Amino acid sequence: MKSHAKELKTEAKRASAAQKAAADAADVSAKIAAVPECDRQMDKQRYSTFGLSPQAALDTDDGLWPTSFALQNATEKAWDQLAELIDRAATGPSDS
Repeated sequence: MKSHAKELKTEAKRASAAQKAAADAADVSAKIAAVPECDRQMDKQRYSTFGLSPQAALDTDDGLWPTSFALQNATEKAWDQLAELIDRAATGPSDS
């Protein structure tokens, strides 16, 4: 009798969890639907990012330096530029 009661409680918890998951999914879908169409299209424009920390010491004389790059269909030239930045970050600032 006790084991049957325990089984019933377990099934009730599972049903409750499933209902909560379904409600959460419905909430997310509703929030996505509320986003303007032009903003929802942004998810189709996928790209990778490559970031650099302040320890990379890539500062220039004008006080600017890159913190991250977006990579989408990167060319060989882009990969070469990225490799140069990595090399500069790894070796530290030059004395020139």
